[in-house]
Formats: sequence, structure tokens, C-alpha cells
Amino acid sequence: MVAQRQPPLVQTLLLDNYDSYTYNLYQMLSQVNGLEPIVYTNDAFQGNWDVAYAAFLEHVAQVQAAHRHADVHVNIVLSPGPGTPTKVEDFGLCAAAILKSPHVPILGVCLGHQGMAHLYGGNVERAPTVMHGRTSRIQQHSNSSNDPFFFGIPPTFEVVRYHSLLATSLPVATLEILASTSEDNLVMAFKHRTFPHYGVQFHPESVCSEFGYQLLQNFRDISTGEACQPCSLHHAPSSALMQSAKQSTVKEPATTSATASPLVDTYHVLVTSVENVAVDTSIVFEKLYGQSSHSYWLDSSNNTRFSFMGDTTGPLAKHVAYDKWTNTVTINSTTTSSLTILEFIRMELASMHIQDDMPHLASLPFDFRGGFVGYFGYEVLGVDRRSDLAVHPPADLAVPDASFVFADRVVVYDALDQH
Repeated sequence: MVAQRQPPLVQTLLLDNYDSYTYNLYQMLSQVNGLEPIVYTNDAFQGNWDVAYAAFLEHVAQVQAAHRHADVHVNIVLSPGPGTPTKVEDFGLCAAAILKSPHVPILGVCLGHQGMAHLYGGNVERAPTVMHGRTSRIQQHSNSSNDPFFFGIPPTFEVVRYHSLLATSLPVATLEILASTSEDNLVMAFKHRTFPHYGVQFHPESVCSEFGYQLLQNFRDISTGEACQPCSLHHAPSSALMQSAKQSTVKEPATTSATASPLVDTYHVLVTSVENVAVDTSIVFEKLYGQSSHSYWLDSSNNTRFSFMGDTTGPLAKHVAYDKWTNTVTINSTTTSSLTILEFIRMELASMHIQDDMPHLASLPFDFRGGFVGYFGYEVLGVDRRSDLAVHPPADLAVPDASFVFADRVVVYDALDQH
């Protein structure tokens, strides 16, 4: 009796350009492919692509041995990331992956898309408008209507964009533009005319991008040679989140230096120190934050060296509360539905980059740089993966199940050195 062949599986090599969105892609690819991707950072294996890819293929052989009755196909996904694709330190293994893998299906997302455009002869330059978590409507080109990459996706659809660089002047003999922004005709997707290499400037893994799962499933089917099928997986973003994405845009400054970072919303950590100060931290907290509606004080009863305190009066600060009973997140008294507290925090952290390279930071005797400070109640445990857990209304409805302050300004007291 001959065993029946199972549906093909796809093993993705996900090259991580040190971006918080990489594991959004990881999760979606796992669902679509039937196998969890193998993730290498772009500087893994000392930047040696041949060694990296050999290690990946060795893993694929083990997967194939474990799935004897299914064909295991491979593809490569280049993640988003900070920096510019023209710099080796920012793009790393991705460049060699593109140039040395002409017959391996490759999908470049955001930075990966830009790097592919650059290596195939296009330009990468500053975008006319910095896009930071804003939705755009994009239009497929007429030539893409029969391309399997956009199977099951309407001619126009909305996507989320996070970028300040843009691929331009693509060589038409090599790259075929598949989609552009409806408003200003900026390149949003292309494919190589000979190799199975695709690039998208937008983020299909974002919860506010339409047809992200369908796009990744189409890439899977291109990788296996199977006919594309409608995808049953989809994002379900809340209306409040979509409205936020539509409204959030960051305009390009009037003047920028030639070496300005291409990152959007890059925040630097600044430190001011007052020396030789012996204080009672409880008095300091009461004086500074005793009247604040939302504040925090990180301390210990065990004679800890450092005390951290602050509130929500800073320009970037916010208070976030989560009610598991109603599954709502409230940000500064504005309710956002259909998001767990972990989903919200992940999205917030993905939208910012903290530049932690100021010279004075190296001498700080602690690692805390601000960010979200708060608590998860017991009811929240497992909310991200076990939505089937029984949920009971809290005894005190006024106390949120999770509460966090985004600390953009922090007072730190060093009890040892008294400053």
C-alpha cells in the first residue's frame, strides 16, 4: 500500500533585520506555511551567507525526514528593519541572499523591498512624506491582475506603511512594478521579471493591512508551484485602531542633513544629574507626584540602591488600562476595542525606535531607560493565547486587570552615590 502524499509544506528562512515586526511575520508565516520559520539575524554566521544557507538546508533535510509523506519547499523572507539597505551593517546577510539565490522564492518587506530594488539597479531615496503607521490605499497595475502574487486581492486595498525611504527609478527591464499608491503613484510592490523575487514596501503583517494573510499564502503557493487558493485567515483590527492608523502621519522636516537617520520617531535618551543629594524618596515622590492621577514608584523594602519614579505629565506619556471582562483597552480615557493589552503594547513598541547610543549612557549603573511600567493582574495571564479561559468579572470594577504608564520621563535616585 502506497502512502498518500500530504499537502506540501514550506520552510521559510526569515532573515531578521532587528525589527519588532519580524515576529509578526513569523507568526503569520507559521500559520500559512504549516511550519515555523527558521530565523537568522542579518549578522548571523559572521555574515557568511554560504554557511548560513548551508545550515538552513541541513535543517530542511531534517524536516523532510520527519515529514516523509509531504514535500517540503523553501523560501526566504527579508524582514523590515531600521537603517538603509545600502549599508552592509544594516542589511547584512540579506544582500547575499538576494544575489546568490536567484531561483529561490524571496519576499522582501519594507527594508527587504528597498534592498532588493537597490541590488537590482534601482534607487533608494528619502520619501516625500515620512509614513509612520499610516494606512494608504494602493492600486494594482493592470499587468498584475493575472499575477499569482495578488490572487484573491482586489485592484485597490489598504495597507499600513512605516518608512522614510522609498525605492525609485526601478530598471524596467529587470523589475516589474505590480502596485503603487493610489494618491501619488509611489512604488509599493514589484517582482523580478526572471527570478521569483518579490518586494512590498508596505507591511502585510500589520493588523491594519488588508489581505496580509492572502498575500503571504500566495507567496507560499508561488514557492510550491501550487495553484493559489482563497485564504481563510485574516486580521480583524478594531475600528478605533484603523482610525488611528489613518490619522497618524509624520511630516518630513523642512531641512535634514545628508546623513540623517531614515528612522521615524527615533527617540534619544537624555540624562541630567544632580550630585551629592541625600533625600527621603517617599518625600520626593509625594512632592513631585502625590497629586498625579497616574504615577509609578519602583522601589524595594530591602534597601535597594535605585528608586525610579514618574507620572503621565510628560509629552509622550500615556496611561493604558485593560479590562479583560469587556476585552477593552483604554488609552488616556479613550476606549479601544478588540485589542488585548499585550497586542496594544506590542504595537506601541513596534512604532518607535530608542536610540541608546549617547556617550553618557555607558556610565549609567542601571539598564532602565523608561517605557511601559505597570502590572498584569492574574486574570490577564494567558490572555494572548488562551482566550478560552473562563473569565469572571472583577470584584472591584474600578480596578483594571492591567494598568501601565508609558514613562517618557523618569526620576532615578541612587541611594549609594547619593545623586
